[in-house]
Amino acid sequence: MNEGRATMQLKLDEKIICRAIAGINAQRTTDFAYTYSFEHRMYPRIEINRPAGSLARSQVCNAALRVFGEKAVTDEILTTWSNRFLAREGFLSNGRKRPIPHEAQFRIAGYFYYYGIYYFTESVRLLPKEQHASYAQRLAAILLERQEKDRARGGIIHSTIIISHTARATHSWLWLGAKR
Repeated sequence: MNEGRATMQLKLDEKIICRAIAGINAQRTTDFAYTYSFEHRMYPRIEINRPAGSLARSQVCNAALRVFGEKAVTDEILTTWSNRFLAREGFLSNGRKRPIPHEAQFRIAGYFYYYGIYYFTESVRLLPKEQHASYAQRLAAILLERQEKDRARGGIIHSTIIISHTARATHSWLWLGAKR
């Protein structure tokens, strides 16, 4: 997130950032799950808004808030949701290859899986470096388990980009962990 801003030398409009952060915070529940949409904030405990339904969303929302200085998103919150993501990844995987969006438990759609993995890596990068290798090893084990017999990972075509980013991040983490 910050890399994109720095690499492209972008000046972000502070008013837009403030509105975006306020919108994310309005959708946050007390347990740092996030509602599916702004309209959903009035129904925080329907399936898609519960922690299992927010498993991928919580990764991106917590990471974004943290990058933009939200003090409520502590290392403890990031760690809790990173561990939860790895422990409950199966909920997301259930929706991974379904042809109808939101037909899986907790109204999970296939694309949740891929962006969840991508933003999981972004969220973990915000934690102390000593923790990266452990998360990388656990994520690598999941990705290898999900690999299909034909060596594909199945699911949506655009997942290739996310999987390759995740593989690069995981490889970097493992390499850095091995160097210690």
